[in-house]
Amino acid sequence: MSDDVILNQLDNQLGLVDDGGRRAAVCACAAAGPLNTPGIYARKSDIIDTFVSGRLVEAGVWIVENTGRPVVLCRTEETTAGAYGTVDDDGVVGTSVITAHVATQPYDDYEVRVDFVAGGTVGTAGITYMWSLDDGRTPSAVTSLGVANFITIADGNVRLDLGAGTIVAGDFVKVRTTGPKPNATQLGESLDVLKETENRWKICLVDVPCTSGDFGTIDSAATAMLELGDEPRFVTAFRVPDIGETEQAYKAAFDAEFGSSVSQRIVVGAGAAEYQSPVSQRRLLGRLAADIVACVLPLPLGQDPARVRNGPRPATINIKDASRNKKHHDELLNPGLDGSRATTYTTRRRRRGIYYKNVRVMSGTGSDFRFWQHLDVMAQAREIARRELELFGSEDVFVNAETGFILEEDATHIEEVINAALETELGDAVSKVEFQLARNDNILSTFTLHGALRVTPKGYVKHIEVDVGFYNPALNVVTDDEGEG
Repeated sequence: MSDDVILNQLDNQLGLVDDGGRRAAVCACAAAGPLNTPGIYARKSDIIDTFVSGRLVEAGVWIVENTGRPVVLCRTEETTAGAYGTVDDDGVVGTSVITAHVATQPYDDYEVRVDFVAGGTVGTAGITYMWSLDDGRTPSAVTSLGVANFITIADGNVRLDLGAGTIVAGDFVKVRTTGPKPNATQLGESLDVLKETENRWKICLVDVPCTSGDFGTIDSAATAMLELGDEPRFVTAFRVPDIGETEQAYKAAFDAEFGSSVSQRIVVGAGAAEYQSPVSQRRLLGRLAADIVACVLPLPLGQDPARVRNGPRPATINIKDASRNKKHHDELLNPGLDGSRATTYTTRRRRRGIYYKNVRVMSGTGSDFRFWQHLDVMAQAREIARRELELFGSEDVFVNAETGFILEEDATHIEEVINAALETELGDAVSKVEFQLARNDNILSTFTLHGALRVTPKGYVKHIEVDVGFYNPALNVVTDDEGEG
């Protein structure tokens, strides 16, 4: 029977790399691996073997697995070590006091939970437990504590110490951790090497809980790359909400952090979701940034990432609890962050799954660059124009013997070359694109030509208003005797 032989066809196993046309870079912390040494990775196994664990691994594998594209990974140094929040021991009935071992520094943001299956006295064999890094959503096998007085979760580099006393079957303890983080100088150093690397990329994910200071560092890196002739796009995300933090308080914190931060090159995600890790298969709490990159990376140029017809984000992402009730930020139910220029998830009443409300650019009031597609289209148009115009660098052109201005035939030729490339490569991503060269430059003295590139973007339907009412045809009937005395 055919069912006796099962062939599973794999992809992305050869480690092949593309030309960087639509490639992402990731800058984040990891448990191991070379520092500030960008490299291209196309296989999950290579990423894990090199960097072991942490945000760089989770984000890198997420992008590879969800886009089928290789990524450029750059491990940044860290100043802020992984840390523990307040240990929640409300679920402990026994007398043992359980604390976090601060010298063991977590690799990432985890929702650590330990459930005790069998009780006993700490230091005496008999106690058993299950652990998880995702608040019990993916528990481990039952494990014996033996005579130890601590629990180590090697996968996340987490340790909990058990004080002298007893544990009762059914006791549980929880603590949320935060991963390591670079300071501004370290982040800037990693972005510098990404700027200089020959491993080309278009979109850079800076996977740290972004602050306004980090935003400024990223924006400075974007400016420096623009001066070199690159057209970078950056994606990052604000921290996840604190335990017990209200929607209103979280939005106020976002506004306080980024109210004066402006850039036409940066997207900032906000809120949180549970992602099924392609590394461990656990349902980890995380920021939106890696999935924003995985969403926009394969899109056709000019297409809105929030386009409903594209369907929801992968089913491995969840913002609801097990009963399908609200758990994490949903822009439909708690609008406001979208108006703060944050990129958020939303649900739609008539459709299953989660979508992006918008993928926002952190541009200023009145900017033309409101959404991702505006940034992406203009960056691509600029890149095409720059590439083609560079071919005319130090080129000789004829000038009119009477005016000294460029000869019309030469000006027209340059325009035709640039416009042909723009029209071919932008295609239907824009409504119109046109490059025009000035005809009145004193090139004999200044050696400079001026031009103008104008892009008419597509329109994007964000609101539809329809008048709805009953209609009575009888009120519009005209009788034969109407008007007769």
